[in-house]
Amino acid sequence: MRDTVSELLEQIGRVRRAFLLLDYDGTLVPIAPTPELARPTPELLRILRRLVSRDRWQVAIVSGRPLRELEDLVPVDGLFYVGAHGAEMRAPRGERQRLAPDGAREHLKLLARKLDTTLTGCPGCQLEHKEFSLALHYRQARDEVAQTALAHFFRLGEPLVRTGAFEWLKGKKVLELRPARVNKGHAVQELLKQYARPEEQPVYIGDDETDEDAFRILRDSGITVLVSPEARPTWARYRVDSPQEVHRLLELLADIYGA
Repeated sequence: MRDTVSELLEQIGRVRRAFLLLDYDGTLVPIAPTPELARPTPELLRILRRLVSRDRWQVAIVSGRPLRELEDLVPVDGLFYVGAHGAEMRAPRGERQRLAPDGAREHLKLLARKLDTTLTGCPGCQLEHKEFSLALHYRQARDEVAQTALAHFFRLGEPLVRTGAFEWLKGKKVLELRPARVNKGHAVQELLKQYARPEEQPVYIGDDETDEDAFRILRDSGITVLVSPEARPTWARYRVDSPQEVHRLLELLADIYGA
């Protein structure tokens, strides 16, 4: 696996068109202590607007965040949005699709009410209800508090997992419960099936375990890039160090191959 922006520029520059598939947290913006603090800079929004304005590129944000939240965070006309790890997506003209199974939201609402009560004694932990998933963030909690909160989450969520309808997803200081078989890999497949143009190369950039599903799906057909300061086992073929490197890559793509 190589890690240079220059080689990625060369690889992407060889294709006639590219579908840029970009994770949000840890890829376009640095990981923040709490989700609401991870916001894009005006410069990033400017780069994305330059890319979507040109025929050579299609651009999608593919995230675990809810779809409406992504639309508010990255208000760029012309973007595709894939939210909740692929449970929902929206095309640039406004067409919306729901890929999550029926009944998932009702199960999660009930579980969220139980957890809101159970976690009141766990300072530093934050339960994020994303409509199609539940995420427990514990980055700001002491270790013993985090372990208590995780134990509560496992105890209340495991019955849903045992039915086969839900699954656990571990991330960076976050544990998430989501519908089974709803992931970024399947969402990317569906997105490309419906919207990829002839001769269009998928380019997926992401930093987290949740992105490995997409890396695996695209291992033979796309350019895949892990965002990480250190090498680690991954399905991705390339690596860049940080969101700042991603910004540099995207701006260079707009500058050099914008036509």
